[in-house]
Amino acid sequence: MALEKRLESLAEKALVALRRPDSSVSVYLLPDSLMRKLNFKYRRKDKPTTVLSFVEPKVPHPETDRKVLGEIYLAPRYIYKNKGDIDRLLLHGLLHLLGYDHARKNDKIRMENKERDLARRLLKQ
Repeated sequence: MALEKRLESLAEKALVALRRPDSSVSVYLLPDSLMRKLNFKYRRKDKPTTVLSFVEPKVPHPETDRKVLGEIYLAPRYIYKNKGDIDRLLLHGLLHLLGYDHARKNDKIRMENKERDLARRLLKQ
């Protein structure tokens, strides 16, 4: 649970850095098997993945005065097994919730630059 809290804190700092302090996201840590199921169900890729982001549908959230952007799912064991950086992947997932994508080359460059900038500012990289 400590990792989940640390990642939620990082997400909040990233939202402030992105000038979205009025927004929030939920972060979930999942086992590889569940990430694989979600990856297949929503992306038709039958393999585990490091991060999945789901944009919040237009549902009211009377419990908060913040705009709920969506949910970020991370697979820590899979990330660490593949020598990934869970903090960077959280930032990557957050950028997806904010509309960034990497389907086309120009979009990929834009997203990578924003991710690198955020990481440098928040992770001291």
